[in-house]
Amino acid sequence: MSEGRVSKHKKKITRVSKACNTCRTRKIKCNGVKPCVSCVQAGLECDFEDNGVAKPSLFKEEDDIRKDLRTLTTCVNTLTKLNSINPQKLNPVVNELNSKLNEFRNDLRVMLEKNKIRSYDSQLSIETEIPDANPIRFNRFNYVNTEDEDVKPVINPYFGMYSPLILITHQGFAWMFRKLFMSNISQPEVKTTFYLYLKFFDLSTYCTVYSRKYNVAPLESYRDEFMDKDVACTSQEIVNHIFASLAHSLAIPEGTIPEMKPDDSVGILQQLNEIAPVLAASADTEGLSATQLQETFKTCQCIDVLFTAARHNIFRLKSKDLDIIDPLLTYLEKVHSTQENYAVRDLVGLAVDIANFHNLGRWEHYVGMDEETADFHRRLWYRCLVWDRWAAVITGAPFLIDETMNLCLLPKSLMALGLTETMDCAMLLDTIHFSEISDDQTFVDAANLILAALITRYFRSILFNHQFTDYRVLSNKYSSFESNLHDLLNEIEQVTGMFSDLDAKVKPYINDFSYNNPRFETYMNMQYCRVEMYNTIESVLTRFSNSPRAHDKNLINQLILKHRYDVFTLSANGLRMLSGARSFISNMKCIRLTTMFFMHLILYSIDNPAFKMVDEIATICRIIINERACSQSSERVHHDDGTEEIDVMREGANLPLYFAYVFARIFLEIYIDKRHITADYLIGEVSKIDEQSGQMCRDILDVNSPCYEVLLSDNIPMYAQRKKVLEDVNKMTQSRFMDDFTPPPSGGSSMSQSQRTDSQTIVNEPPQLTTLDDFLQLDAFNEIYEALWGDLLDSPPEGTF
Repeated sequence: MSEGRVSKHKKKITRVSKACNTCRTRKIKCNGVKPCVSCVQAGLECDFEDNGVAKPSLFKEEDDIRKDLRTLTTCVNTLTKLNSINPQKLNPVVNELNSKLNEFRNDLRVMLEKNKIRSYDSQLSIETEIPDANPIRFNRFNYVNTEDEDVKPVINPYFGMYSPLILITHQGFAWMFRKLFMSNISQPEVKTTFYLYLKFFDLSTYCTVYSRKYNVAPLESYRDEFMDKDVACTSQEIVNHIFASLAHSLAIPEGTIPEMKPDDSVGILQQLNEIAPVLAASADTEGLSATQLQETFKTCQCIDVLFTAARHNIFRLKSKDLDIIDPLLTYLEKVHSTQENYAVRDLVGLAVDIANFHNLGRWEHYVGMDEETADFHRRLWYRCLVWDRWAAVITGAPFLIDETMNLCLLPKSLMALGLTETMDCAMLLDTIHFSEISDDQTFVDAANLILAALITRYFRSILFNHQFTDYRVLSNKYSSFESNLHDLLNEIEQVTGMFSDLDAKVKPYINDFSYNNPRFETYMNMQYCRVEMYNTIESVLTRFSNSPRAHDKNLINQLILKHRYDVFTLSANGLRMLSGARSFISNMKCIRLTTMFFMHLILYSIDNPAFKMVDEIATICRIIINERACSQSSERVHHDDGTEEIDVMREGANLPLYFAYVFARIFLEIYIDKRHITADYLIGEVSKIDEQSGQMCRDILDVNSPCYEVLLSDNIPMYAQRKKVLEDVNKMTQSRFMDDFTPPPSGGSSMSQSQRTDSQTIVNEPPQLTTLDDFLQLDAFNEIYEALWGDLLDSPPEGTF
């Protein structure tokens, strides 16, 4: 055995009570779950002897179809026998009727039968029972097995079918830990990683709960933290105290910021947009000291409090003031990367609602208006349109603006390039010549216009096209399956081709590949949209692969593999481009892109650990180094009673970093195991590329490194996510081994009284596994694995790409 090799641990053999008929015939291993992994991977029907009565169909039966069609067919036959009519006039009519009749036949085969619906009495929804496929798969992670005793919805507003965040759902993390547990189930490192995962969710939930008061009452929360609580003050005094603090920290001359009123939302937003460049200039440098980072973080916190207060006022007053749109979108351009996905969509929805109220999307609005004002309003409308499409990408939700009702001319600068509002994305790509654009703002506007048109085409023609995503796709009677699959593959080829064309047109004219360059920032946003579009293509292909009509799964699976590889390649390239973002401001502006590229790269790497990925690991480590350099140093808040707690606002800002630590650790452990190498060997290979990256690789794999100091502290309350995991284990194993651990002595916890109160409120005193040492003593990881994820479908497409 070579120096870099280690022996594999023997896996525990799991026996099943009964194999399916297909596996018994093929004389291969079966996991006993319907459908079993072997049948899913082979694309074969999976059946058991005692599968009972076939699932009744809610669609119309063939006899009913024939009855419904009989009259139409007779009419067509009668027409063809009419000799008195000129055949030249009659034949086209008959042909068209026959064509429509064939379409009608196909539609009838997937129409619901009204009598069956009237007599439907199942507890499960009709939508659950309609598909003939079981389980019903929506994407890589989300599926419903209708034979489960406890069937629950898997789609929710935050983790919908097309959300980029589906990996961090319960099933998404289950998929990752299944990969981790499969061969290392008894290793302490895996138990440690699982514990860190639980602690990360405790911390993220704690920070979310704590930050709610800032979202609900931002000004009052600021007063409690930064002002004298015993001195009564008005909202106006709080607002101006915040602005005075900002002026002091950013060295803005006294008197520059006027006295502000708390209900002047437009004025507050305008002032924040004037302050933002000053903050960027002071913090957009590498190597800020801990004190400078702390001051910068406080400045950002103050700005966020003012923005939240202004947003609350706008929503509360339901203001339709047109002056709100420009400062709102301008501020959003600066901070959207740090906002929750649906918070961004809410703000975009507010801007779109005001724009629609003033009819900015109608040409009549501009009649009689002076050109300067008209062009400003046109730009407002198209900024709303671009932001609407961006919000759709980051949430996977439908559009707020229906482009088919758009009757607004383009901004003058874009019309001067020969572009018009009636052009689709293909025509826009053919018309635009970025080599002729010298002005950065016009370059950005033109690129965003084409990107918005391309996103529109993609959503309309694929993601929300009933031909490809309707429930009928999962029906045995969907006779149009093959033709629709052909149309889908055609549309995918066209859309992905246009993304490549857009990339080829824009990239040569970026020049400066830094986040201070608006062209580069726009280009990276385009790359992000491209990655997410390619990623959601897999969701649609998964439906077709899951259909009972899918006979040639190999073709679909090969396409899924191809798109996974494309997503991996684009994400790796995106991370390399962003690895130069080392200042606080640059990191803040690109944190969403970095996190998502990071997630996609590791997803592919976990699925393909046999590939040598040392270069990609070095890139991952470099990105984490940059994030850590711009993160907030961990500090404790000390109380008079001797207890201490973490600085929740500061650690909340560090959550993406802790997520990166845990996520990267999962990947590295899987990679080391599947490649049959040691941790030291991998660290050495990464160090050859970059010594700092090698050290970060070592830190990620070392639970005693500073990376996990906060996660391993006993200052984090246990929340519902951990409680659910522990209860699931007890329930599924029919044991109480999670209750066997004695909670730490009361003096051993430095949790403050407020923390204990919050924790008890949320989890109602769950079993305690507070320390890592306690957790490592648990000798039940096989049971944990089977209890949480034993029935998880883990069937990657066969073959390689």
